[in-house]
Amino acid sequence: MMHQIASEKLRVFAIATSPISMETEVMWLVTIHCSGDAWKQNGTTCKAIADKYHSTCISSKKTPDGQRFMEYKVEEVGDAESFQDECLSLEGFTASFEAL
Repeated sequence: MMHQIASEKLRVFAIATSPISMETEVMWLVTIHCSGDAWKQNGTTCKAIADKYHSTCISSKKTPDGQRFMEYKVEEVGDAESFQDECLSLEGFTASFEAL
């Protein structure tokens, strides 16, 4: 019985410290907001930026007054940061990113 408990503890320790079991894939969420006028002026550019970073649109909403709220999933943190920065350079756009 004691050998079985020690063996089980060793197996659990091996699983917990295994590099394979410790790997997790972090995805990033880029959130973009703009007014209706800003979208009219820079919507095509915003879409091109999203395509550039191989992002996946997971949410896109247009309010009755024309505002846009978009969320994109991005795999690499550097891409998420660059995506955010490029969107922030568009007049009337705000952007942020966070881990999913």
